[in-house]
Amino acid sequence: MELFLNFSEFKIRFSNLLNLNFSPLSLYNKKVNGIYITYENNTLSLKGIISKIEGLKKYKNFYGNGTPGPYFLEDTFLTPFTEKVYLNGNLLQRDFDYAIDYKQRIISFSFVITKNDYIVIEYESPSKEIYNLSGFSLNLSALNLSYLNLEKSIENTQNSFWEVGINMEKDENNLLNLRRSFFFVNNMYSGYADYLKFALSKELFTASLEYLYAEKGYIYLTEVLGNNNLLSDSKYIHFSLSLLPFSSLSYIYDFENKITKGEEFSKQNHTLILNTNNSKAEFSYSYEKSKEEIGITYTYYPLSLNSMYKKTISNSYVSSTYSMSLSPSLDFLNSYFLVYSNDYYSDKAYFRDFSYTIGISIKSKSFELNMGEKFNKKENLNPDTPIYLAQIFMTDGVNFSFQLSYPTIDINSVSVYINNILVKNNSTFTYLFPDGSYKTYTLNLSIYENRVDLFFVDNNGIHPPPPDLSLTIYYLTIIPQESYYQSHDLQLKFTSPKISSSASLQRIEQDFIYDYLINFSARGTILKNLWIDLTNIYKIYEKNNKLLLKSVYFFLPSYIYLDLNINSFPYAKTILFKINPVLTFGEDFINFSLEHLENTYYEAYLKYLSLNLEFKKKFSQNEFKAHFYKTWRTYTSSVDTGTYLLNSESINLLRELNKSKYELFIIHEKYNTNLEKYTVIFTYIPNKSEKFTNNCLYIKGIYSALEQNYSFILQIGGNISVNF
Repeated sequence: MELFLNFSEFKIRFSNLLNLNFSPLSLYNKKVNGIYITYENNTLSLKGIISKIEGLKKYKNFYGNGTPGPYFLEDTFLTPFTEKVYLNGNLLQRDFDYAIDYKQRIISFSFVITKNDYIVIEYESPSKEIYNLSGFSLNLSALNLSYLNLEKSIENTQNSFWEVGINMEKDENNLLNLRRSFFFVNNMYSGYADYLKFALSKELFTASLEYLYAEKGYIYLTEVLGNNNLLSDSKYIHFSLSLLPFSSLSYIYDFENKITKGEEFSKQNHTLILNTNNSKAEFSYSYEKSKEEIGITYTYYPLSLNSMYKKTISNSYVSSTYSMSLSPSLDFLNSYFLVYSNDYYSDKAYFRDFSYTIGISIKSKSFELNMGEKFNKKENLNPDTPIYLAQIFMTDGVNFSFQLSYPTIDINSVSVYINNILVKNNSTFTYLFPDGSYKTYTLNLSIYENRVDLFFVDNNGIHPPPPDLSLTIYYLTIIPQESYYQSHDLQLKFTSPKISSSASLQRIEQDFIYDYLINFSARGTILKNLWIDLTNIYKIYEKNNKLLLKSVYFFLPSYIYLDLNINSFPYAKTILFKINPVLTFGEDFINFSLEHLENTYYEAYLKYLSLNLEFKKKFSQNEFKAHFYKTWRTYTSSVDTGTYLLNSESINLLRELNKSKYELFIIHEKYNTNLEKYTVIFTYIPNKSEKFTNNCLYIKGIYSALEQNYSFILQIGGNISVNF
């Protein structure tokens, strides 16, 4: 809930999501719950805060593993919507660049995170202890004075920060910020900390320096107050320099050093860039934690030529990578060539990875011919030395057997992790269901030379692992001396004003095992109001057939949508069928959908049918909505579908009166566990005006019943904004 009061230069904000930044030496980029007051004029700025800190700010830093994820956060609890995710220093956007599951503490990205990509995640985790926070900050021209008091309610201890500073800022590239903070424990002086930030930008260069120092007696609670770089008895320096002596030549230097209680961490980067009209060359050198990296890249724009060489030297391994791509093109002819090579060796392993891709495309107005070849060869030049490998699987609620890429040479070396938690045979695992409930299972774990079988056991029997769990298996193995993959591709495309189609043949060879893949697709308007998208893919020797059909029939403003998906193997089949007519009558509509799923895996199967109906009708200033959902499921006892919704009904009434809105929601939900929920929500949205904007009030009641257990939750909240 948030409340804003604005009186010209004087503003008050009440919120449980205040993200405040007082100073790098005290409260720094931290979420708090309380009251924030500001007053500003041309020469004076005053800030005041009275709040509570109920969460701990934490960090998760890691390099990618060459996949989009999943990656795991180790905290038991993660406060939703508090995270900030950075890729190589760039802030990412939730639901666009990544998806995060707060209950399972799993994050997955929309793209591959390479082994050179560095991820930093800031997030809040609930704290068992609550801190009371109060203080003020006064800025008069370039001078600053601030006071912050942090009180630990359980121990009744007070940590106080008195700070003085000078801040002269033209813009973010030209500034001087100098601060000293004095720290007191129960009004007794304990130590001090210094902060300096300097930035200067001129025509030929840009430079910045950041310096942090804290005495041993300066007790700073990082997770409570927010600055990860500030610790007791520590020093932090970050310096960056960009030189632009010529328009085509630039040099970038970046240095970071951190000393904490005698332990030193240091890294530096040098980059030289030469940029002309037709080409670009870049030379780089970096050093971090006894690891050196040398890189050279070159691009020639007229031929779309890109080349790269990188060598990494560390105490444990040496890696050399080279790649080059070339794609010249004419009006009717496009060609491409890509080559990649990597050598990796350490005390116990020596691997070589080589691949190339080559192809040609001939185009005309209505015809296109594509031909190409792909080749990849992996070599183990030290095949007699065993190494540890890791494989990651995502459970689907049906499969219980997980195949290893290579047989293990020692069954006792195999370790299994579920959502990054080590599990063993006869241990327990607690699974969180989508409705917030949970269930504890006993694990039945069997390890073989080339596979791992995992079952979840409860009072109802033995089940495969529930869906959407991440299973990581570590094992000791010997990688074969040589492995290769090769494919030859031929594709024909035909294009007309209304429809386009293609047919392709691919020959695949992997370690002397052959297969052929036939692909046919068509997309476009085959009749006046009928649009289709059809794809069929068939693997001959594997006997795997995939059929995908999407179709829309328009009779504007209404339409009928059809979706069919069939994926079949000799031992398994998945069929998904959905039909969705949407009938629109002015501002009113009827939305009906019928969905059928059939999933068979050997003797195990799951079948379900769902019905979804939405209705909307508007009467003058009133609006009525209704929603009905029903599902029917049948499955074998070995399939664990978890908790799911059996049926739900809802009614929504909206009335506009004197430009204000009154809205009533009534919702009923029933789950397969016999859990029933009744939710009633009443919302009032007053008329907007220059003084009152974006205001609403609501009352929400939730009644839940499961067997002999009952609960009721009442919520009252809203948003109030007043402009004076």
